[in-house]
Amino acid sequence: PQQFYDDLQSTLKESINGKQVSDPNGLLGLCYQVEDNIKLPNLVVHFTGADVVLPPTSTFIQVSEGTICLTFVPSDDIAIFGNLSQMNFLIGYDLINQKLSFLPVDCTKY
Repeated sequence: PQQFYDDLQSTLKESINGKQVSDPNGLLGLCYQVEDNIKLPNLVVHFTGADVVLPPTSTFIQVSEGTICLTFVPSDDIAIFGNLSQMNFLIGYDLINQKLSFLPVDCTKY
């Protein structure tokens, strides 16, 4: 939702030490110039019964040379835990108990 996104964006702005820039494609809201000293935080997504730690490679994407952007966008209509957030995780589906599990893995090793 928009309010959640606004709060997340505000918190990230306080914790990221980089130079904020605009998305050259005009699609994403929080973007930074890539610099050697930029430090991006892990984000923790809290699900009922599980917390999933997402590294910056799962939450920021390079949109052009020298520019990275947060891949989350606000929507009051639908919530999607997107494919970038699921990258480098094995997702388990327990159909009997109706539960999901997230196991961090390095998919480049397979």
